[in-house]
Amino acid sequence: MVGGPPRTPAAPSALILDLDNTLLRSRDIPVRVIQPIIDSVTAFRPYASPGWVAQLCEALYKLPLDLVKIRLELTEEEFAAAFRAYRELTLPDDAIPSLFDDAVRALADILRLRDRQPVLRFGLMTRGFRKLQTQKIRAHNLTAYFHEVYIDALDDGPNRPGQAAHLRALSAKWDMPPEQFLVVGDDPLSELSAAEQVGMPNVLVARHSDASDSTERHRIVRNIDEVTSELCYD
Repeated sequence: MVGGPPRTPAAPSALILDLDNTLLRSRDIPVRVIQPIIDSVTAFRPYASPGWVAQLCEALYKLPLDLVKIRLELTEEEFAAAFRAYRELTLPDDAIPSLFDDAVRALADILRLRDRQPVLRFGLMTRGFRKLQTQKIRAHNLTAYFHEVYIDALDDGPNRPGQAAHLRALSAKWDMPPEQFLVVGDDPLSELSAAEQVGMPNVLVARHSDASDSTERHRIVRNIDEVTSELCYD
C-alpha cells in the first residue's frame, strides 16, 4: 500500500471489533467438537498424512471455512462436505470459547465509553456460520455492548453482502466517513481486508506472533484494550 496503512484517527467515532480470535479464544473449543468437520474432509483423503490433518485442524481454528478452502486447496467435494458439517455444528456448554482477558477489559471500557461519550458507535462483525456465531454471541451477551452486531454468514449463500458492504452501510447509517472508523481484528484476509477495501483505518491484534508480514499494512497491538484505553483517556 503506497504511503503505508491508513492512519489511525486521533479520536475515532466508531469502533468495529471482530469476534473469533479477537474477543473469543477459539482454541477453547475441544478438537472433539470440530472432529466431524475434519472427518468430513478426510473421508475424501483416506491417505492424508497426520501433518496435513494437523494443518487442517489449525486452519479451522484460525480461519473461516471459505479461507480454509483456499489455504489448503480443498476440492469442491471436500468443501461441500465440510460446509454441511459446519452448518450443523452446535457447541456444548463446556465448549463455549472464553473471552481473552484483554477482551474483558476492552468490553468494560466500551461500557464506560457508551455511558460517558454517547456519540461514539460500537459494532461487532464476524464471519462464519450463523447458528454457531449466534450461539457464541448469546453466550457472552455481546449484544449488550454493541450498537450493531453483524454476522457475515457463509450459509446465507454467495449473494450475501459481505463485510465490506456492511462497513459501507454502517458508514452511511451512522453518517460517518470511513476515516472516522477503526476496525480491529486478527485476520488480514477477512475483516481487515474489508476495512482496507472501504478505506477504514484498522488494527491487527497479534497476541502471539510478530506479524512481520503485516507490519507495513496495519498498526499492530498485542491486546485489544490498548485500543479501547486510548479512547477512554483521549
